[in-house]
Amino acid sequence: MIDGNRPERAVGAGVPISMATSDCKSAADLRSLAAQLRSHAVETGLDMYRRKFESLAQDLEEAARNAEAGARNGRKSKPDR
Repeated sequence: MIDGNRPERAVGAGVPISMATSDCKSAADLRSLAAQLRSHAVETGLDMYRRKFESLAQDLEEAARNAEAGARNGRKSKPDR
């Protein structure tokens, strides 16, 4: 149950709507953060930090793609804990 009052509805291969929505929102949040880091990379005068910002932004973009792919394919983007 999502909110304790009604059962989750399934999307695709039994993935709850709340999870698919969460993955898409997470992907958007990751992309937003990647854009902020790229903005910082442009503004910084230190090559070391520019490279670190760009590298992290690339990692976040990859994580966003994985989250979206997981939502599209009906799988979790994160391992079970």
